Amino acid sequence: MKDEEVEDLEWGLEQVSINEVPRNIRQASQKAYTPQLISIGPLHYRKRNLTSISKHKVNYQEKFLQRTSKKTLESFWSFIDLKEKVILNCYEALIDEDEFVTMIFYDALFIMELFSRKYVKEMKKDSEIKDFLLKETWSAGGEDGNPTLDRFAKMPHVESDPTACLLDIKFDEHGKLKIPKLAVHSNTEAYFRNVMAFEMCHYPDEAYVCAYIEQLNHLIRTARAGIGEPPACYWATSDRLNQFCKEAWKRKVAIFMKEKYGILKRVHFPNLWRGTGTVAALTVVVLTFIQTVLAFLK
Repeated sequence: MKDEEVEDLEWGLEQVSINEVPRNIRQASQKAYTPQLISIGPLHYRKRNLTSISKHKVNYQEKFLQRTSKKTLESFWSFIDLKEKVILNCYEALIDEDEFVTMIFYDALFIMELFSRKYVKEMKKDSEIKDFLLKETWSAGGEDGNPTLDRFAKMPHVESDPTACLLDIKFDEHGKLKIPKLAVHSNTEAYFRNVMAFEMCHYPDEAYVCAYIEQLNHLIRTARAGIGEPPACYWATSDRLNQFCKEAWKRKVAIFMKEKYGILKRVHFPNLWRGTGTVAALTVVVLTFIQTVLAFLK
């Protein structure tokens, strides 16, 4: 192998930033590491369950053209074509180069158009676009785009709250362990699994999230102060409730019932005595109703 080829190979390995999840990690949860709606990049490009979204990418490309100009679109393509080798070297896996430029072109346009529509609602105020491809493609997109990178750069930024970090685990002055609250949602597991896989591939010596999850794993197995395994009946109820609330209208019903339950608890059952009085009054009403019905039947 020639020296130039060796240098190119070493340079390519240094540039790798997008890895396939190792098989031993993926086996724990295939779904967590597999796109469920849309594929960005070549790793899942041919998945059948993701091909239907391609028409939306074409539609976004047409919207981008309407918002800018044909010249802008052509300069965009030229930039992607020029950076093809750089982008290819970001991926660890072997990739078919025949459709690579076209795929990256549509993916980049899709992301940019999505950001331009949703950046106020979807992007956090303290976030920034760090990926080199997005930065360069915004520049290549010309000045006709709206919003431009300047609008992103001028977004208000806030000071980071040191207490908001999940990794801010410490002991207080009394020796009690303090852990920030962790809100768990339907996609929390997939999120943490992917961050952990990223750490294992790129920062094995600084795997802070992996250590955090491992610590939680040990704490949750300790049945003390409310941390522990609940009765099996609650697991079944929780699973059914989660499945029920996945549909939008059912979620609204659940939220409505939660609000009404909150009012009922605050007004009629704030303490033992008020709750006892409420039950007694309800019992009197029920007995009176039964007595009335029996009298009517006689």
